[in-house]
Amino acid sequence: MNWDDINLSLLGFFGAAGLGLTLLIQLLKQLPELIAAIRKTVDAVRRREPAEPRDPAAPQPEEPAGPEADEPAEPGSHE
Repeated sequence: MNWDDINLSLLGFFGAAGLGLTLLIQLLKQLPELIAAIRKTVDAVRRREPAEPRDPAAPQPEEPAGPEADEPAEPGSHE
C-alpha cells in the first residue's frame, strides 16, 4: 500500500463522513416541521366524522364507466 492509496482512502472516508453528518444535521433541523405535520394529520383524521356504515349485503349503486358511457356512440366510430 503506497501513500496514494492511503491518501485516497482517507479522502473518501472523510468525504462520506462529512456527507453523512450534513444529512443528519439537515434531518434534525427539519424534525420539528415533520412532527408538526404528523400531529396536524393525526388531528385531522381524529376530527373527521365517521362515514355511515355500509351494509355489505345492500346493493351498491352502479356508476357509469366514464364520460363515454353517458353519450351514445357516433355513427361510423369504431369504439
